[in-house]
Amino acid sequence: MSFQYPYLLFCLIVPVCLAVWEWSRDSHAIPMPLDHGYTRRWPRFLGVCTRLAHLIPILILAIVVVIGAGPRRVGPPESDRVMTNILFALDLSGSMCEAFGEQRKMPDGVTIAGINTYKFSEGVYTRYHAALESMCDFASQREGDAFGLTLFGTEFLHWLPVTRDINALKTSASLLNPNSMPRWFAGTRIVNALRGCIQPMKEHPNGDRLLIVITDGESQDFINNAEITVANELRDAKITAYFISINPDVIISTLRTIASMTGGEALSCGDKQGLQRIFHHIDRMERAKVKQRHPELVDYQAPFAFGGILLVSLSLLSLLGLRFTPW
Repeated sequence: MSFQYPYLLFCLIVPVCLAVWEWSRDSHAIPMPLDHGYTRRWPRFLGVCTRLAHLIPILILAIVVVIGAGPRRVGPPESDRVMTNILFALDLSGSMCEAFGEQRKMPDGVTIAGINTYKFSEGVYTRYHAALESMCDFASQREGDAFGLTLFGTEFLHWLPVTRDINALKTSASLLNPNSMPRWFAGTRIVNALRGCIQPMKEHPNGDRLLIVITDGESQDFINNAEITVANELRDAKITAYFISINPDVIISTLRTIASMTGGEALSCGDKQGLQRIFHHIDRMERAKVKQRHPELVDYQAPFAFGGILLVSLSLLSLLGLRFTPW
């Protein structure tokens, strides 16, 4: 135990001197008639109890001095949760409108500005719905982390910056609709989207960086070893990349290459339960890290305050009879 203002402890000389004077002074020099009515042993015991009662206010003064000196002790070891910055990269190409799960149904084909794509089917649980639902569930289970959302097709769009507000992610995700996306979202360029996600992640120097890419098709820009180049860029930015393919018929080896080089994985599924298992697997692989903090000095006044309250109570009780007569 230490003190914040140790020099105030020199004031304890005052209560010590008062205690010596109180114990040694002859406070009951005038004999009273009632003193001759007791045996010799009883007055001596009563005198000791009375002197002890008179020492209580002096002890209270000593406790006040100790509390004023600021007693402190080393607090228990504490730890801080290291925040993980998680950025979802969601594929919003036309094929995301396909029904997801057992009700495999191709969406209606449509041509927009000369580009063949698909139309969102109303009332059908699509890959797009499954991806958004699983993303929000995953974010709800990662309290303390920050989340962002980037949309991509042929080009990319940063829809939501990385934030710790989970409601912002859920609200912004609910505003999406593949049918309302511009025509340059009809295709899929994963390498281009990965490069676009590096800079937003670099803007958050504190905490780990995790990129989760959800797609359902092959990329159109896996050429000239582009996957090796972008994997090195992700690794240099200290970004771990996970890829989720929600089209079980498409297993992209290039995605596995990028994931393995950054410390992540490439996984695939074909139904809602499988998608949930993948997110649980990512949660286990990327557990929250805890950083130990150096123990700090904390106030340690409670025991002294409790002792002061107890002495005040005893002092009040002693006034009922344990005091010298004023004569």
